[in-house]
Amino acid sequence: MPNEKVDIARNITASDLEDLARVSFIGKRSNISESVLETIREIEERTQNNKSLHVIEAIDYTGRSDIIQACIAVAEKVEQGVMQPDDIDDQIFQNELQTNCSNFPNPDLMIQMGGRFSIHNFMLWQMAYTELYFLHEDDTTQFNDTSFIQALHEYQKRSRRFGGK
Repeated sequence: MPNEKVDIARNITASDLEDLARVSFIGKRSNISESVLETIREIEERTQNNKSLHVIEAIDYTGRSDIIQACIAVAEKVEQGVMQPDDIDDQIFQNELQTNCSNFPNPDLMIQMGGRFSIHNFMLWQMAYTELYFLHEDDTTQFNDTSFIQALHEYQKRSRRFGGK
């Protein structure tokens, strides 16, 4: 995993946001160094009772692998007789995704940094109705409180339809 991404995650979670938000991490933890895993566990434990905001940070995560692991989990439950194939619906499937750590697993807003203009295999299932905001700066370290507030203001101007016209 590039050190730049780890540093960004550490900087975000080390900010004042940590006092306000519950912070969870999703992704394949088997590829993360023990020192970073220890930091992740400490942050998750220290923020687990914060209720006003839930920030989910993704490290070594892909939407496709999340969907595949959810399919495997559902298939195992069917094989074990815990459920029947006809029982499977959106909610059953969503409960097996890594974002099941959140009461609100479907983001309202996704902020893409780094001058990229796509979702890059990120939370493919969960982002079906997410509003997207793209920062034009190439340097992700440029993201700050002002950038975040600007994204929130832009989000407030939007009319969400959740699949409707």
